[in-house]
Amino acid sequence: MAKTTKANWKQFFSFEKILLEFLSQQNFLAGDKSDLKYSVHDYKNMQLERPPKFIHCVISLGGEKSLIQKIETDIKELKNRFLTVSDKNLPSRFPQLLQQPLQINLSQHEAFRSRVIDSKTEGFIQIKRYNSDDMSLEDTNFLNAIGIRTEVHNKGFGKTLNILSQDLVAYSTAKKLTVRESSGYQYNARVRYPDNFQAVRMSYGLLIIPDDCHTLSSLPQPRRTHRLETSKQILVLPIAIDSRIFIKEP
Repeated sequence: MAKTTKANWKQFFSFEKILLEFLSQQNFLAGDKSDLKYSVHDYKNMQLERPPKFIHCVISLGGEKSLIQKIETDIKELKNRFLTVSDKNLPSRFPQLLQQPLQINLSQHEAFRSRVIDSKTEGFIQIKRYNSDDMSLEDTNFLNAIGIRTEVHNKGFGKTLNILSQDLVAYSTAKKLTVRESSGYQYNARVRYPDNFQAVRMSYGLLIIPDDCHTLSSLPQPRRTHRLETSKQILVLPIAIDSRIFIKEP
């Protein structure tokens, strides 16, 4: 990476940190100012700062025109600095300054991703995460005993247990399986403006509004019963896993 690019990234993160610190001093209608903090991590006898990966906050600027103009200018500057060093989409934590809404409704629900595998599917699939390695050896022994080869990968958060797709299909004796796992939570906001009858739906990240408004947070939505759970047989393994495996085609 060129020195100029490194310097530009450093300038971007420095400017972002200052902006987040400033926003953390404003009025929070939802979320918490701790969500805006950079975290510190030890790395090779050094301390490195990392930006927050996700931010879910609604911040009011209290109707102060000078403050609104400052934030609008700072967001434009932050965007320009990001586009100088990257051609990717803006990160999900990027601040959004909205027009003044009448009301904001916030909600969250668990999201899932599914993958269909058969005897021709190559490679390993992840079925479990560990915060520590206490149980990984025991789990691999159980799976190896029934003919399923495993790999344990070291990750920043701990470890993951992965199994060979073809071995899993062979163990099930089915033609096709569906492996379904949680992919985290989706955070949504429905924003109602004075001149719009229908609310505008958007991702709930770092939302900034000119002045206070009614902000309602819904309780996490109960997990909906997926049609796989009612129509397909579940394949049970001799260990507890994070995924759910369904027999798609016997």
